[in-house]
Amino acid sequence: MTEGVAAALVAAVEAAAADLEGIDRADHGGVAELRRAGRAFVRLDASGPAFRLGAAVTAAALRTPGATPSSSGDGWVAFHPSTLDRFALDRATSWLELAWRHAADTD
Repeated sequence: MTEGVAAALVAAVEAAAADLEGIDRADHGGVAELRRAGRAFVRLDASGPAFRLGAAVTAAALRTPGATPSSSGDGWVAFHPSTLDRFALDRATSWLELAWRHAADTD
């Protein structure tokens, strides 16, 4: 993924996150972490976003072009599509909302 695609994808995720409630943001070491109820659910850096989707969804998401295991740990997916088309944008915003909902779970 080029720097331009990564930057545009991060900007799109940040814009979509602005429409969600109860998000806290922490910035450290070039990484922005979005949290809900104290739980991190998205990490954004210069290489793109990573989403905390949970084990079952992560297994399916990793079969998606541009998705790789994240260094954030189990249940996280890094997303680095080669182009920022409507499908990549839809996937990123859908994963954002899923991760946001999952962050509010108490399990």
